[in-house]
Amino acid sequence: MDTKMTEKCVFKDIREMDKIEDQLHSIHPLLEYMFENATEGMCIIDDNRRIIKVNSKLLKILDVNEDKILDKKCYEINPHIICDLKECPLERMKKGEHYITYEIKKRLMDREIFLLITATRLFAIDKELRGTVLRLKDITVFKEEEKSIKKHLNLLKHTIDSIQDIIAIIKPDLTVELLNKEGYKFFDSNQNNVIGKKWNQLIEEKLGKEGLLNCQVASCKDRFIRRRYFAKIDKSMDWYSKLIFDERGNIKFIIERLVDITTSVKHEEEINQDKELNIIQNEFLTDVSHEIRTPMNGIIGLVELLGDTPLNDIQREYIDMLRFTTDRLLSLVNDILDLSKIQAGKFEPINDKFNILKLLKDITHYFKLQADKKGLDFHYKINGNMPHSIIGDVDRLSQVLFNIIGNSIKFTEKGYISLELEVCYEDDKQIDILFSVKDTGIGIPSENIDTVFESFNQVNLKVSRKYGGTGLGLAISKKLIELMGGEIKVKSQQGKGSIFFFDLKFLKDDYKSLDKQYLNSKESSTENILFYGIRILVAEDDIVNQRIIKSILDKKKCIVSIVSNGKDTLEHWQNNDVDLILMDIEMPVMNGFEIAKEIRERELITGKYTPIIALTGAAKREDREKCLKIGMDGYISKPIRIDGIYQEINSVLRKYRKIESLSIRQFLERVDGDKEVLMEIIEDIISDDYEKEYLGNIETCIEQGNLEALNKNIHKFKGSISNFDAYNVINILETMDENIKSRNLYTIKHLFKELKNEFFDIKCELKEYKRKFLNNL
Repeated sequence: MDTKMTEKCVFKDIREMDKIEDQLHSIHPLLEYMFENATEGMCIIDDNRRIIKVNSKLLKILDVNEDKILDKKCYEINPHIICDLKECPLERMKKGEHYITYEIKKRLMDREIFLLITATRLFAIDKELRGTVLRLKDITVFKEEEKSIKKHLNLLKHTIDSIQDIIAIIKPDLTVELLNKEGYKFFDSNQNNVIGKKWNQLIEEKLGKEGLLNCQVASCKDRFIRRRYFAKIDKSMDWYSKLIFDERGNIKFIIERLVDITTSVKHEEEINQDKELNIIQNEFLTDVSHEIRTPMNGIIGLVELLGDTPLNDIQREYIDMLRFTTDRLLSLVNDILDLSKIQAGKFEPINDKFNILKLLKDITHYFKLQADKKGLDFHYKINGNMPHSIIGDVDRLSQVLFNIIGNSIKFTEKGYISLELEVCYEDDKQIDILFSVKDTGIGIPSENIDTVFESFNQVNLKVSRKYGGTGLGLAISKKLIELMGGEIKVKSQQGKGSIFFFDLKFLKDDYKSLDKQYLNSKESSTENILFYGIRILVAEDDIVNQRIIKSILDKKKCIVSIVSNGKDTLEHWQNNDVDLILMDIEMPVMNGFEIAKEIRERELITGKYTPIIALTGAAKREDREKCLKIGMDGYISKPIRIDGIYQEINSVLRKYRKIESLSIRQFLERVDGDKEVLMEIIEDIISDDYEKEYLGNIETCIEQGNLEALNKNIHKFKGSISNFDAYNVINILETMDENIKSRNLYTIKHLFKELKNEFFDIKCELKEYKRKFLNNL
């Protein structure tokens, strides 16, 4: 009975094992396949540390053949590549660990590799430890990348530490992840006391509630909080915040940057204070200059009037001396004001068309008197073909030449002063002119050459006392030349003289449109133009200037009304017939700009137009553009010059009083008021035969180059048309006559085109006169 039972039990055990064995056999190929084709190197080590199985991936990693490691103890492989005897995974598993991961670094032949090893316990059916399965992954590439990343992170850390601003990287929960050295210094702390601490807590402790407010706002969105002053540390800081988002749009980090701008803020405040001081200074100088100019303008105006009266030789000499003295004082005031403007950065050249030959004649006329009194020779010379009309800053060029030539005359006791102009370069659009002023004066010592252009500088005190002056002229001239795009230099030898030379570029004027300012500048135009009966309103608050302007205009039989403030100017213009307004810019109640603007706005309703000429001092040179922009028609600089006021009035009135520009009333008096005779003469002038006889013959002479016949025809036409005092035509004819003497046929051809245009205007005026005006005489 016992025997049967025992047999039955044994039979049962064998069948169970057979079943398990069958199952193992069925999955064995699958396990073999998975083991062999695993992406990682794999091996099986039994409990005696013998390697009993290895896949091809591991052989590839180890770069060995299978017979080199199979059936060998893991520690017998040379070199020990799989495990470290000190930390044997099998021994650790025997102590109870189930899963072990570690990294090892080994050298294979000529290369170094990193392996990530994962050890898993291998059990038998009876759950006894039978060994371990090792998985080996080559992580050499990852380690190299990790090393590179650490290198870059280290470089980034050093870079952040080198920044003098406070840089902090904050987590979304506001704990500090990173802080640079400047940050540790700012918070008076070290890494252990900061990293992991709340950023808002650090800020509040250091900056107070204002800092905490900035921190709360900055953590909400990208933000730049500018120039916040923190009273707790007495510093001004710029605060930058930048949010870093992950791929899902969640905040990953907040980068905070605090910049100490205390020094720059204080510096900026100082600059602003200096600017305010400069503004106050410039306003003061402008006001003072106006106050100085007001009596000076009066004196110069009175000298002009006095010089226009019958005088004997001694009186004429005194007047010339007085004129020179006042001009010298005015030049000194201009130099001081210009220096102030240049230093304040408010000077800008004003380019306009001007006649350079006329400028040279004016300068020669002015300085020749001074040179003659000292027994000096003064002359000018032009090298090259100089155009009449160019575009540049004539006022500043004139000021520079006056300063340099004035200095030369002052420091020259005998010999000469010469002004030379040379065309250095010329194309269709611009011309480069070299100006040279040479004298035989005292010269400049070589040790003083470099300082001669400095402000308030003269060679020495003895020279200053002997010759006078402030030392501003050359300094101003240098700055003005540089602002106009040029450069001034000097060559000098003590006891023999000096040469000052500078070059300037000018735009060329289109010569086809002849410079009418030059044509109108001749004395014959200003002396003979008809001002009779023109109703002029003078808006001027200074009583001396009122008297001077009225005296000048009375000589031309103008009807002059005078007002002293802006309100009276508007009332007089509104209630009376006014042909022209001479408007002082610095008027009480309303200034000249405000008055002009108001008049132009009212004229939009009334439909009438009154020309306005501004009266202003050279202290506000930028007023010129402002005057024209606001609607004024002309500009007269104080001090008032007789020729200057006549020229500007004539120029402005010709634009708006064309009928009166021809002296028809005067001619009517010549024919004893006979309107029929006047009508016949007008009919003759506007006829085609008249134009053919005069302009036709002149054109034929020009085409043939017959200058002798041209001269005769010009004089013939001038004698005919002068009956009507057509001064623009007369000026063109006179200029053509001058060019006949120099045989400049090219210029004559261009002048003839101007002549035809002017004559066409005269015919239109006479036709209009015939139609509307004659029957009302």
